[in-house]
Amino acid sequence: MYKKMSTLAGIAILMVVIAHAINHGLFALYAWTERYQHMLPANFDPYVDPFKTPQWFFLIFGKTFTVAAVPAFFAISGFFIAFAIDKQQENIRWETIKKRIGGLLSPFLIWTLLSILTQYIIKSTINPVDILFFLFGGTIGFWFIPAIVVFYFFSPLLIYLSLIHISEPTRPY
Repeated sequence: MYKKMSTLAGIAILMVVIAHAINHGLFALYAWTERYQHMLPANFDPYVDPFKTPQWFFLIFGKTFTVAAVPAFFAISGFFIAFAIDKQQENIRWETIKKRIGGLLSPFLIWTLLSILTQYIIKSTINPVDILFFLFGGTIGFWFIPAIVVFYFFSPLLIYLSLIHISEPTRPY
């Protein structure tokens, strides 16, 4: 089962990369159209014609298949939390939760600090609201870390609720 979940994680990683490439492609299709107007056909309307191009259909088609990438990561994370259950207590130990949250927060705090410093260098000032946004909302690339930390924090309650509603043979351990 671990190998299958690792394969699913690999597919989800590829989907995230493809989703980011698609978002950049859509941005280029819309935002750069006027920049390259001199290279387009004379009758090209930048506000209508990008929607008619094969590129637009390809990007939208790809986008519909990559929206499941982040939910897949959350599902995989929940799957591995389920295997961290202490079989005697039928719950997860707080030491396990602290270890997982610590593994997430270390790189998150480093990148958040770098983002705050970058913001300060660019603006020459930083306000407390920006700092709170970076800490609790995450930077653009790490928005999901606070969400996973909340998920880990509430995992004992989620595990307890799932165990009282699941019959004995279907438990994950």
